[in-house]
Amino acid sequence: MQQPKLGSKLIINYFQGLFCASDLVGDYALLPQLYPSLEEADLEGLTCPVSIEEIKNSVFAIGRLKTPGPDGFPALFYQDYWGVCSDDIISFVQDCFNTATLPDHLNETLIALVPKVERPMFMNQLRPISLCNTLYKVVSKILVARLRPCMTKLVSPNQVSFVPGRQITDNIIVAQEVLHKFKNAKGKKGFIAWKIDLSKAYDRMQWPFIREVLWEVGIKGSILELLMQCITSVQYKAILNGELTDSFSPQCVSLEVAAPS
Repeated sequence: MQQPKLGSKLIINYFQGLFCASDLVGDYALLPQLYPSLEEADLEGLTCPVSIEEIKNSVFAIGRLKTPGPDGFPALFYQDYWGVCSDDIISFVQDCFNTATLPDHLNETLIALVPKVERPMFMNQLRPISLCNTLYKVVSKILVARLRPCMTKLVSPNQVSFVPGRQITDNIIVAQEVLHKFKNAKGKKGFIAWKIDLSKAYDRMQWPFIREVLWEVGIKGSILELLMQCITSVQYKAILNGELTDSFSPQCVSLEVAAPS
C-alpha cells in the first residue's frame, strides 16, 4: 500500500465498525427458565483450582510452530524449555485463575490480513487471522477444556453450525419440510418464513448479554469474571506492510444493562 497512514486508518475504521454492537431501541430481559442450568458437578469442574497437569497439557496442545503474537514466542519455546520455565508458567496461570484477572498486555492481539482474491480492493476481501500471545492461549485452552464437557447441555439441538458432530446442511432438510408444509397448507390462515443472515454475529454480541446468559446457566464468580476478561480486555493491532497500526478495541456495550448480583 502506497499510503500507509491512509491504509492504517481504513483498517482501524473497518474493524471498529465490525467489532461493535448495533444500536438497539429499548431494553431486553432474559426470559426465566429459558436457558438450561448446569449441575453442581459441572460447576465444580469449572471452578476447581487449576492443576499443574492442566497447565502442562494446555502448553503442549498448542502447535509448536503456530505464528506467535506480540510476545514473539512460539509454543515450541515453552515446550522445549519446559524444565526451565515451567515453575514461572504454572505460577502465572494459577494466578490468573485465582484472581480472575488477566495482566495488562496479555490479551494484546495482532491481526494479519490474508488476501482471499488475487488483487483485493475491499476489506471484506481480506481474511483476518488473529495472532495471540502464547500464554494467553494457555489460559484460554484451559477454559475451553473445562467448558467442553458442558456444551452438550448448553447448546440447543437446533444449533448445527460450529458444533462437533453436526453440519449446517442438517437444517436444509428442516427448512424444506417447513416450506413444504406452507405450500400444501389449506385454509385462510397465512404463513410466513424469515431467512435472517446474521453477519459477523459472534463479533457483534452484546457483552452484557453474554454475561447475563452465562450467569443464567449457573456460571458465576471468578470463572465468569475470567471468561469476561478474555472477551473484553482484548487490544488489537493490524499488520500493514510489515508495520503495526495503532491499537483499537472492540466495544460491544451499547446496551446499558446492570450486571447481575
